[in-house]
Amino acid sequence: MKETYAHILFPLALDSEYTYRIPPELAPAAIPGKQVTAPVGNRIQTGIITHIFDAPHTLDAPHTRDTPHSHDSAPTPDTPHSPDIKDILSVEEKLPVVPEKTLRFWHWIASYYLCPTGLVAKMASSSWKFKRRAPAPEEPSLEAAPQETTQEAESPLPGAELPFYLQLGNRTEIYKKEILAAIRAGKQCLILCPDMVSCEAVYNALLPELEDRLFCFHSKRAAKELGRARRELYAGYPCAIVGMHLALLLPFTHPELIIVEREEHPDHKRTDALPLLHGRDAALMLGHLFESRVILGSASPSLETLHNLNFGKYKMYTDIPGLNLSFQEVIVINTSLSYPAVSITEPIDFRTQERIDQCKAEGREVLLIQGNPSLWEEFSEEENTTWCRPFQTHHHLKPNTGFICFLGMDVFLSAKNFRATEQALHLMADILYWAAGQPTPATICVQTANVQHPFFEYLQTGNMQSTFSSLLQERQTFHYPPYTRLIHITVRHHNKTVAKEKVNLLHSHLIKADTGIRIEGPFVPTVWRTLHFTYRLQCTLPKTSKAQDIKNTLATIIKNTPLAPAKYRVDVDPA
Repeated sequence: MKETYAHILFPLALDSEYTYRIPPELAPAAIPGKQVTAPVGNRIQTGIITHIFDAPHTLDAPHTRDTPHSHDSAPTPDTPHSPDIKDILSVEEKLPVVPEKTLRFWHWIASYYLCPTGLVAKMASSSWKFKRRAPAPEEPSLEAAPQETTQEAESPLPGAELPFYLQLGNRTEIYKKEILAAIRAGKQCLILCPDMVSCEAVYNALLPELEDRLFCFHSKRAAKELGRARRELYAGYPCAIVGMHLALLLPFTHPELIIVEREEHPDHKRTDALPLLHGRDAALMLGHLFESRVILGSASPSLETLHNLNFGKYKMYTDIPGLNLSFQEVIVINTSLSYPAVSITEPIDFRTQERIDQCKAEGREVLLIQGNPSLWEEFSEEENTTWCRPFQTHHHLKPNTGFICFLGMDVFLSAKNFRATEQALHLMADILYWAAGQPTPATICVQTANVQHPFFEYLQTGNMQSTFSSLLQERQTFHYPPYTRLIHITVRHHNKTVAKEKVNLLHSHLIKADTGIRIEGPFVPTVWRTLHFTYRLQCTLPKTSKAQDIKNTLATIIKNTPLAPAKYRVDVDPA
């Protein structure tokens, strides 16, 4: 019988996929996407067949160009050129088959974010380790849903040729209508949120209409519920998933609708572990591969989304009620004129304190947003007073909140981060939309010593479109995203001399390669918190169709530069 061979993707930090021989008795069951067991070093690992061949050879595919990173060492199997190619041990018939579109999505993540495909498979492995459930001949239908929602839900979905952007304070009703329409058509939906609080809020809002067709997917949910969600998706049943980054890697079969809630929120960008993907961008690619409709929702658009709207790459979601934001309740307190002066020990101005006392006297709650991270340990709990970080503001907005104050915004806005102003504008727009929908007005206050900053000009003019357009113009002038792409290469080691030598060596190799990109650094990142000495190189890529080729060249240079014993990390499109 003719021998066959397979490339297998293991959920390990390996450079590429590896070739194994398929024994004749396993050949009928071994197909691309099947999960198999095979020896990797002195261990037995479960991997996924990606390609099958008549003769062993190196696969010329994007994932063979993955770049290794500094991770825990993993055993290396025989290479494709080894005369002693090992055999696959078994085909896991009870485990699900990974579809070709899903494998393409994993390879795209690895290629775009310059990490091994094995790490993407490792992140996704928990979502593909369950016993398969065969599709049932009949499933409960939503046709028995209340009559008042039937007419809305049965309306046909618009075409999926372009993503839609939905700008609205309360977006849940729009989401509900679109999700019901997709589920009635027998399709699946994904609602991607930046954090667990948002997941739970969206889940609770949608639950009365969707009931058992809705799942909340994050690590704090019961394992039984998560397992049922995986089996329902893989079996092809119509349902909706509310989750975060890992929900992108669930076993969808035909996702009709992908919603990215709070698309501008920085927590959509992973910063804790590789791959450092951005949930919004990955959701757009997932929608492209599955030909799904994508809706980006927020109170104010990210600059990337606004840029794509201006160039016709996105469409505005139409036929929604307008809501005029009111700046009447926004109070700007100039602390440069305060006496006594605002300080680290006394961060609240006396005028702010008067309004706090007045709000408490009325029996309402106070929300204080502290933008200076160095002061967090100084705060003590007080009755009816909540302190929060800027990007957790939406966690604490309640109907009884009567006073909201931004503190330490000078530190927040002065951070060496070109996105700081944009993020402050998003925060304010989110609060203004929330306040506009409350029956009882809430007072919004901002303390600052720099009233000339664009953030405060925005508060004075109230023209969101003009302010965001000026930020886009500034980005274009200084060649920042969305007009370019950034890549951060961070090198660290506990010995300062070693860290500096290695980053300088990498910098010299990048300069010699003459890739045509702008390379800045090395410099010490201001937000990196570690005991190691850390240096960073910032690469600015022109936003062209050949950007991926440039990234592959960078990956090759990094791979061929002897950086050990220093560790390094590559962050594409950093937050």
